[in-house]
Amino acid sequence: MYRKVAVAPISTNQMRNMVSGRGVRVKHSPAGKQQLMLSAEQMKRLARAHGQGKGITIIMDPYQQDQHKQMFGGSILGKKFDNFMVRKLGQDKKDRLYGAVNKFGKPLAKKGIAKLSQMATKLGLDPRAISSIENIATDYVDDPGRFQTKGFISEFGKSGMKGLTAPKEMVTGEGRRRRGGALFPAGRY
Repeated sequence: MYRKVAVAPISTNQMRNMVSGRGVRVKHSPAGKQQLMLSAEQMKRLARAHGQGKGITIIMDPYQQDQHKQMFGGSILGKKFDNFMVRKLGQDKKDRLYGAVNKFGKPLAKKGIAKLSQMATKLGLDPRAISSIENIATDYVDDPGRFQTKGFISEFGKSGMKGLTAPKEMVTGEGRRRRGGALFPAGRY
């Protein structure tokens, strides 16, 4: 169970590192405007450090990382648009706007994607292609930052292949040349 805790301001680089799973130094600030979702153990450590006037290093688990990606950004339009929104609206208003979009807009987008795939099925298009496109679109709505990197092609492939049967050589290993040697016996890898 995670709870929101007010912390001293965190830079965008620190937030990016935190969401990436790296350790970031954080200090408790009751009047802080920025909030983090922390576990009971992390809150206890933070409270103890706050009593001593210190901070702690927080490393987030994958579930926490997902929570913060949703809280702090990852807009569909990318980092430049996020920065533009911060300049025009301010960080607090941007966070509230993105929170509303995450809460109401994502479910609507997913329903729209599902309806479009139903319509495409009724038109007689290939169901495998439709499901691949639906998977990619849904994954993009869930986590657009995954697709806005240099390795976005592999992410499209992973999302598109979700739920589909892999080719026989990928499953059984047939057709691959077996390598052997002193460190890697043949047939094991």
